[in-house]
Amino acid sequence: MKPITKLYSTLSTAALLTSLVFTPATFAQGSELPDYQEDMNAQHIVSTLKNRNIQPEQKSSFSALASVTQAVYANKVDYYHTHEYNFKSAGGKFTVTENNHPDIDYIIYTYDTEEMIYPESDGSYDLPAGNYSLAVTSFGDGEIDYRYELNGNFAEQPDLTLPNLQVTSPVSNEVRLAKGTPTTFAVQGSTDAQYLGIDINNTVEEIENPGSFSKNVTLEKGLNGLYLYAVESSGNAVYSDHYVTLPGVSRIAGKDRYEVSAGVSKQLNKWHYNTGTVVIARGDMYPDALSGGPLAAIEGAPVLLTSTNSLPAAIQNQIVNLGAQRAIILGGTSSVSTNVEAQLKKLGVTDIERIGGKDRFVVSADTAERVADNYGSDTAIIASGLVFPDALSASTIAGTTGMPILLVKSDSITDPVQQFIKNHPEITNYIVVGGPATVKDSVITKIKQLRNGAYVERIGGKDRYEVAINVAKFGIENFGISMDTLTVVRGDIFPDALSGAPLANYHRGPILLTTSAKLESKVNSFLQNHQADIDNIHIVGGTGSVSTTAEPQLNGHIR
Repeated sequence: MKPITKLYSTLSTAALLTSLVFTPATFAQGSELPDYQEDMNAQHIVSTLKNRNIQPEQKSSFSALASVTQAVYANKVDYYHTHEYNFKSAGGKFTVTENNHPDIDYIIYTYDTEEMIYPESDGSYDLPAGNYSLAVTSFGDGEIDYRYELNGNFAEQPDLTLPNLQVTSPVSNEVRLAKGTPTTFAVQGSTDAQYLGIDINNTVEEIENPGSFSKNVTLEKGLNGLYLYAVESSGNAVYSDHYVTLPGVSRIAGKDRYEVSAGVSKQLNKWHYNTGTVVIARGDMYPDALSGGPLAAIEGAPVLLTSTNSLPAAIQNQIVNLGAQRAIILGGTSSVSTNVEAQLKKLGVTDIERIGGKDRFVVSADTAERVADNYGSDTAIIASGLVFPDALSASTIAGTTGMPILLVKSDSITDPVQQFIKNHPEITNYIVVGGPATVKDSVITKIKQLRNGAYVERIGGKDRYEVAINVAKFGIENFGISMDTLTVVRGDIFPDALSGAPLANYHRGPILLTTSAKLESKVNSFLQNHQADIDNIHIVGGTGSVSTTAEPQLNGHIR
């Protein structure tokens, strides 16, 4: 299976394109890649490419050369590579002519500032004099031919060639090392490029005139994003993505919930999970954030926790590290104050949106509206808004498939959520997460009244730990949820789970809850039954949340 990381994705493209099938007769849906995902893909490409600090040689001023009005870029590219062609515009309109395989795509962006350029209504690009790049990537299997014809006023003859880059270690683009392998790893190969960049978990080293190269890097437990790029003096480049799994247990800890929240975002950023957007939620109460998991997933954003009146220092630092320019605040000003908005602006966040309302149910309906508008799933999650575990466990399947989460009372559906159900006839399937003690059967009856012919299925359990296990099983059977990477959080407190949802969604893996002192017995049995599938486990929270006793228990379940 291809990794879902590549350069671009927080959701698995495969999951978005695959039918969501619960039973042969119900919950069937096919979907094309939505517009927001195309934008996210492009943003992640730029996020990766911007790590290179190499500037192309300047050979001339930006004045049009009458004889240079066309460049043809033709080659082969696969899923794990990106080809970048640098060119200089003398100013004016540029057009791109293509007749490529549907799995081939490209973007144009400014080489110096990494700003994506979007086409005009007629499909042309308005490119003032300057330095630009055309980046080509593939989302298909194997090498695929491409051909792009770029027409416009060039300032100099574009270089149509690419550097050669051969990587001999890792031996393939996806490598799983044996459990217990040392963390030092040799990256080896050769290139004829002027510069080589080696990016391991977002730490970059660049080598001039490398020729044959061998460089030791340090791996972390779990997935390691290893990105190599070979760059010619012209700025043309080849990027090669590798994913090295070192089996084991890793912990994202901190002195408080805010440092843990920032730590999860840092971990995601190591895999270039950064679209410049963050989701901000109150950290000392859970209601507003419960519906935010799917929204964070479709935005390619971490969930960062804050206090009501000010952004904690760890969160401020992480926002700066991400270079975030856009924030979505969950909750009204009584949850996240206008002072936090002012702090965000000072940190360079210029686009701030708020999804607020008089209570958690209004916020839930409005957040669900955003998710439904962007993805258009035919399925929604129903969970209690009065307790936190079930909705957070549901994020496992909601975030990876674009399903909104609707919060309800134990025995009724509030007016805003009822109105959402009425306004979305395309949603004909509902998954109730939680047993009858948290969401009574009267809620199911009401759903069927509001949506005639709706199919409703319940995922229950004896307690929150069993519900989370059953959600994981349901996701494995129906949504392609994978057990190779798991996220484990303490089950009787909410902050770590709020921050951990994007981490689980990134890996398309489940969130499992546990007791603090040791691994909860049902979770222990579930992991034992799936030991042949497990590569790595992320603990979110310090030893006060998930003890040092639980850590070796978890490690024992890794194959």
